Amino acid sequence: MLSSLLIALREGLEAALIVGIVLVYLNRIGQRQLARYVWAGVFLALISSAAVAVALDRWQISEDGFEGLMLIAAGVLRVGTLMKYMPQPVITGFTAGIAVSIFLSQIKDLFGLHMGSVPAEFFERLAAYAQHFNAFNAQAVVLALGSLILIIVLRRWRPTWAGFLIAVIVASFASALLGLSAETIGSRFGSISAQLP
Repeated sequence: MLSSLLIALREGLEAALIVGIVLVYLNRIGQRQLARYVWAGVFLALISSAAVAVALDRWQISEDGFEGLMLIAAGVLRVGTLMKYMPQPVITGFTAGIAVSIFLSQIKDLFGLHMGSVPAEFFERLAAYAQHFNAFNAQAVVLALGSLILIIVLRRWRPTWAGFLIAVIVASFASALLGLSAETIGSRFGSISAQLP
């Protein structure tokens, strides 16, 4: 309950900061009459947030389901075209941050580390990897490096081929034929049900 309250407080402060900046800007350029549209936007945001919360609760849509619906709506409405208005340094910084996050989330599988859940925070995640690094799986490392080398080679000499797919197929056959002890989807999550959820 307290964490939800703190998140709501933080988000409210961020929204208030943005509204304040917009109002000050309108005042400075002598367009005070446009402030009513800002307040109308704030009111609509509050009403739509409440409506979405009630709808999610009434129809029992999970957070993941809501995010999926928002992604579909963004695709249908072609919201991605708004990226052309974003400054390039912002896009580069965001992309680099996501790349680092994805890379760090894959270290456990890359080295075949046998550990529980990985902490979400950056430094805690690195500390957890360091604690379990002495139990890495050499076969998983060789398989991962072989796949990476194959992807790089195919991109260099056969750029039209589906290098990632080929690497997955080759690694799967190598793991099965050589009996490597690399973790697979089946060994981690079990068999996949053939029925719809």
